[in-house]
Amino acid sequence: MSENSPAIPSYFFLLQRLKENDHEAFEEIYNVFWEDLYVYAYNVLNDQDACNDIIQDIFIDLWERRHETDIRNLAAYLHRAVRFQCLKHIRSGKIAKGYLQKMDQVRTTNQTEEIIHFEELHAILDGSIEQLPGKCKEIFQLSRFHHLSHQEIADKLGLSLQTVKNQVSKACQQLRSSVDNVISILLAVTVIL
Repeated sequence: MSENSPAIPSYFFLLQRLKENDHEAFEEIYNVFWEDLYVYAYNVLNDQDACNDIIQDIFIDLWERRHETDIRNLAAYLHRAVRFQCLKHIRSGKIAKGYLQKMDQVRTTNQTEEIIHFEELHAILDGSIEQLPGKCKEIFQLSRFHHLSHQEIADKLGLSLQTVKNQVSKACQQLRSSVDNVISILLAVTVIL
């Protein structure tokens, strides 16, 4: 699912409600997933009508088989269904077979974007660690990267145990604040785009 998709508390509870014939649960699932599934199908097929039909068929099938299926990962289940329906559409001869390669490219592009976002976040975190005051940074690095206990750090640096705990806490708060600010900016940019 894309980064800017709305989060829901638990797909498990939605699926339970769906099995109990809850139309609101079905609508919530539809509203959360339809756009992402449509975009995936469109990137493969480049055919609006076919994509609309596929997405509708998948959700109709989900509703009709709500009592039969044991879904453990709703997002994975729906994406597999879209992939299968796209393959079925391609095999039917309605579009050129060259689109098979495009399916893998779409998945690779999404994975590449995730890797880039992770690397950007990692670089921001590294930069934030470098901005920590000297002793605070040293204590944080010994704790998180060298996996020393607070007592081991206190002994090694000749500091009190409480000082080490305070410095680790201070470092975590500053890093959390830096990362939260960056994530807020990235989400705002994503929404604008």
